[in-house]
Amino acid sequence: MTPDTVFQMASSLALLAWLCLGVGTFQTQYQNAWLTVGGRLLPICLSIMYLGMIIRYWHSVPDGGFTSLEQVARLFSESGNLAAGWLHFLAFDLLIGRWMIDKVQTNNARKWPLLVCLPFTFWFGPVGLLLYLVCYFKPQGKQNALL
Repeated sequence: MTPDTVFQMASSLALLAWLCLGVGTFQTQYQNAWLTVGGRLLPICLSIMYLGMIIRYWHSVPDGGFTSLEQVARLFSESGNLAAGWLHFLAFDLLIGRWMIDKVQTNNARKWPLLVCLPFTFWFGPVGLLLYLVCYFKPQGKQNALL
C-alpha cells in the first residue's frame, strides 16, 4: 500500500471516528457502541496502520532524527514517514477526544462545551485540549475530577 493510499484511508477512518464520537456524545441509544467504535476500535486501526508504516519506512532516511528541526524535516521528507506522522496525530487526537468525553460523562458535567472542544481537538489537537481544560477545570484545592 502506498503512503498516499494509507493517508487517504486513515483520513477517512478518522473522520468516521470523529462522527461516531459526536453522535455518541449526545445520543443515548447505542451510545456505548458509538463511543467504542469512534474512540477505541478506529484508533486501534489507525495505530496498527501507524505501526506498519513505522516498520516499513522509519529507517528510510538515515540522517533523519529528532535532535534538530533540520533532522525532523529530513525524516518527514520521505512520504512514508510523513504518512506515519499523520497517523500518529489522528490516533492520539481521537484518544484525547474520547478521554474528554469519558471525563465529562463520568462526572455528569455539562456537555455543551464539548460541542466546541471536540471539533477543535479534531482540527487543531492541543487547542481542543486547552479549550477543554479552560471549560472544565475549576480550581478547588483538591484533585479536579475532570482532569
